[in-house]
Amino acid sequence: MSSNFGLLTTIAYKFGAGLHTTPWKGASPLPARLVQWLRDNLGIIEKSLDVETLARTVDDNGGVYFVPAFSGLYAPYWKENARGVIAGLTRYANKAHIARAVLEATAFQTREVVEARKKIPISTLQVSVWMEAW
Repeated sequence: MSSNFGLLTTIAYKFGAGLHTTPWKGASPLPARLVQWLRDNLGIIEKSLDVETLARTVDDNGGVYFVPAFSGLYAPYWKENARGVIAGLTRYANKAHIARAVLEATAFQTREVVEARKKIPISTLQVSVWMEAW
């Protein structure tokens, strides 16, 4: 069974002559890598665990949005030539807005996969987002 909605498929298991169980997966780059990038490449935070504290110092993202396409866009778009973008920068925006935009990007990625999944009749949804501090 293949997906026309940008999700990955495989056969998980099959018992006897019954139907097989198909997991649908929405792959995206590891969200923890985004936080690592803020720490190692931009120097916005000292420790990965600092990102949430910094992001909570602002009430919203200040209009800053982050598209984490370091290696292209993954599910459900699959655009290997896409590149990352930070949009909405103004003189008002600061490192807390960027940190918040990075965390929100993870939520947006998850939502896009869930929206794609809604187009497929399934009985169970499990979400796993790895945000372990590096």
